[in-house]
Formats: sequence, structure tokens, C-alpha cells
Amino acid sequence: MSTPQAQTPPDIAEIYRRLQRGTGHEWVDEGNVKALIEMARTRGDTLTATLLEEWRAPCAPSNPPEPPSATS
Repeated sequence: MSTPQAQTPPDIAEIYRRLQRGTGHEWVDEGNVKALIEMARTRGDTLTATLLEEWRAPCAPSNPPEPPSATS
């Protein structure tokens, strides 16, 4: 039985091209998102830049508000 080879990630330009085609999201990570955002901004692609900034943003605040107390 053979072990599957790990896929080598494409370079930043190729990831960006894939994102433009609606694919390649699986290659976006903490290590390349900044470069992808800069590439999108340089090319005037505000939609992709905004989507990548949202991807990079935390999902929840670090100090979530207290839930309201149930008072009768």
C-alpha cells in the first residue's frame, strides 16, 4: 500500500489566479493571506481583497459580551 504524496502548495500568483476563478480557497492560510491581499489591492481587485481580509479577521471577539441575565 502506498502513502499518498502531500500536495505542494502553488505559488502566490497561482493561488490568486485560482481565487479569481472561484477556486483555490483551500490554499489560503495565515502564511500567505497578507501577500494575497496586497496582490489584490495592487491589481485594484477590491472584492478579493475584502474577502481575504474577512477570512483573516477573527470569527469572534476575544472577550465576548456577557449574555443577558434572565430576570423575571
